[in-house]
Amino acid sequence: MKLSSFSGRLLFVFLLCLAVWTCSETPADAPVDAVSPSDLLSDILTTPDTVPDVVETVLAVDACVISRSDAGAECVSELTLDWGTINPGESVSSDVKLTNVGTVDGQLESIDWQKEGESVASEWLSVALFADGEEAGDLPADIVQTSTLRVSVSLAAGLAPGALPVDAAVLTVSTESGEEITITVAILGVIGECAIDTASCDEDWANGCETDTRTATKHCGACDAACSVSNGTVVCESGACVPTCDTGWTGNACDTNIDECADDA
Repeated sequence: MKLSSFSGRLLFVFLLCLAVWTCSETPADAPVDAVSPSDLLSDILTTPDTVPDVVETVLAVDACVISRSDAGAECVSELTLDWGTINPGESVSSDVKLTNVGTVDGQLESIDWQKEGESVASEWLSVALFADGEEAGDLPADIVQTSTLRVSVSLAAGLAPGALPVDAAVLTVSTESGEEITITVAILGVIGECAIDTASCDEDWANGCETDTRTATKHCGACDAACSVSNGTVVCESGACVPTCDTGWTGNACDTNIDECADDA
């Protein structure tokens, strides 16, 4: 009969103990409760194996969006940056708070801008990182256990009215061992149109709707609708050209000679 490796070792220990106990001389003053081989074997069998505690390493990050109001700031678990309707020429920003609640240090490895599920490059979006109120530099940025990293996401001014160039930001947090998790933050909003009686006549959306079409003589009522007169002056009032002709002239462009009209009559 074949014995398993464990059984063989156990039998060997028992026989060795028996031989030592049998062959050794027992002194006259030996205690009567000397350990017998069977007792020794029992101790071996009943002694539990000592297994060291194993600490499981887990990468876990809590994420929330910081919402600010007159009542103060709160962290909202819904991961959405909702910028609503953004006026042309205005920039906006929001903060995402990341807290390492795991048992291993991590780092914010990258931020991927996306549009309809596809990665896109965007010059209009940028991030600034802060740890304990201080700037944390560029990516990658450390997030050690129990620490917090604030990610400030900004949209620069200069986009023309319409949809935003991205609709999500995917944040990747990783460990030195290669473990990683991704956090997706939705980005909502739209660049609005110019308000009534305003326009971007210089085609530079960074300064927004810079022209008041009610009063601008070069853009009276609309871009490039300039007021001009031949003999006199003109102003734009309520989006309409209002000329003041020199003496002897009349008409919308002050180009009709009153004296010539009298001669023709």
